[in-house]
Amino acid sequence: DTIDWSDTSRRPLFRNLNQAYSQNEALYKGAIRPIATSADSNLVAFQRFAGDQSFTFVFNLNPEIRDLTVHEALAISGRNIMTAAPVQWQKGQKLTLPAYGFLAIKEH
Repeated sequence: DTIDWSDTSRRPLFRNLNQAYSQNEALYKGAIRPIATSADSNLVAFQRFAGDQSFTFVFNLNPEIRDLTVHEALAISGRNIMTAAPVQWQKGQKLTLPAYGFLAIKEH
């Protein structure tokens, strides 16, 4: 497939990702800890830590919408690094992700 480089619709996405990566050591050097969920193997959740920085990532690798629930005694509070919207996720709470969707949370 040929890449259409004139399509700039994803420019804000890549700008946000590059900015977050360059400003947060935990995104490229941090320790990784898996998060136990109710999900199948095509739903992946983990945390990444470095210094005082902490991020939580959730990826849906399925071609359809999926729900997952955290099984651990966990309380995540932060902001979605793509939209800056506040996010809270804790044990027993359901999270719905679109097909091939993801959530990246910078915790406070």
